[in-house]
Amino acid sequence: DGNSEVTGPERRRLDIVKIIEESIRRLSNPETVTTTLSRRLTDPLVWIDRAQIIQTLINLETNAVEAMPAGGELKLEVTGDEQVIVITITDTGRGIPPENLNQLFMPYFTTKPGGTGLGIPLAYAAVKAHAGSMAVESNADPEHGPTGTRIIITLSRGGPTQPDKGLLIIHDD
Repeated sequence: DGNSEVTGPERRRLDIVKIIEESIRRLSNPETVTTTLSRRLTDPLVWIDRAQIIQTLINLETNAVEAMPAGGELKLEVTGDEQVIVITITDTGRGIPPENLNQLFMPYFTTKPGGTGLGIPLAYAAVKAHAGSMAVESNADPEHGPTGTRIIITLSRGGPTQPDKGLLIIHDD
């Protein structure tokens, strides 16, 4: 009947840098987009659901690449402390107008022809299921400085027995 559930993540203790590198490798990235990854953390291990986080990163990286049709820079940065890992995805694309920013997390909101409007809400649900948070900053007005978007994902380092905190049910008509 078209219902899909995001159940609790299957967490394993994994190297977040390797996960991000894999997401970049799996991204279909035109030659006009330069991708860089910088890491500033001593301990890359975090309890996460590998498939869910890779899919989340690929969705967000794909949005970034699509926002740069003439090319640009996609920068990923990972930092962290004893409690959290922070992944920042920054692009030099056209940016998101302020009137669209507050609708990003609403299912089915899209400005892309043929877009489903589920990429960011599903990414957000996956991050929430990891007891994390996601923030989006963007500038679409060249008069206010360089255009582009920055997404900041904060993931709890977690543990194998951390309770699950998110359920998203999507009804497809």
